[in-house]
Amino acid sequence: MIGASKVSNNGSTTDEIGLRWLEELFIPSTTIRTRGRFRLLILDGHDSHLTPKFGKASAEAARNNTEWLTELGNDTRLVKPRFGVAVHLIPTSGLNLGRRKTEAIGKITNENDLTDRGFRIEDIAWLKKRDKKLGMFASMGLWFDSLEAAEWMLDNGLLIDQRIRPSSGLAKRHPDAANMNEKDVLRASERAA
Repeated sequence: MIGASKVSNNGSTTDEIGLRWLEELFIPSTTIRTRGRFRLLILDGHDSHLTPKFGKASAEAARNNTEWLTELGNDTRLVKPRFGVAVHLIPTSGLNLGRRKTEAIGKITNENDLTDRGFRIEDIAWLKKRDKKLGMFASMGLWFDSLEAAEWMLDNGLLIDQRIRPSSGLAKRHPDAANMNEKDVLRASERAA
C-alpha cells in the first residue's frame, strides 16, 4: 500500500499516485474502519482527481455502496462532471437540435472520429437567447464526458460538413467551466464578446 506521503520525483503527486491512493489506501482502509454505513471523501479539484480512471474508481465505489443515496432523499443521484466547449460560427442548416439532437450528436461524433478516440458528447445546444431566432450561423455548446475530450476539441477544432470550426478557449480558460450549464456558457460568451 502507498501512504499519504507518496510523491513523485519532483515532490508532487501525479494522476497515477492519486489513483493508487484511492484504490489501494482510501477505499480499503475506510471500508474496514467505517462506523455506520457512510464514508466521505472531499476532493479539492486537483488534476489527479479529474482523470477518467479516478472518476471511474470513485463512482464504482459509490455504486457498490448505494445505501447512502437513499438516506439523502428520493431526488438524490450520482452525477458526473461534464466539460463544456463553445464553438462559434456553426452553420445551422442540417443540424436540428430541437427534434434531432441525437442525430446531430452522431453526425458530429462520426465526422470528428470521437468514438475512435474514446470521447463521448453528452449534450449539445445552440447558445442563444430563447426568444432569438436561429440565424444561418450560431454558437454551439458541446458537453463532453471527459476533460480529455474537451481539451482535444479545444486543440483541434470541430469538423462539421468537412469544414473545421475553431473551438473557443472559453471553456478551458473559465475557472468554473466544468460546472457551467448552457445558460452559464451563453452569459460568459456574451461577456467575452
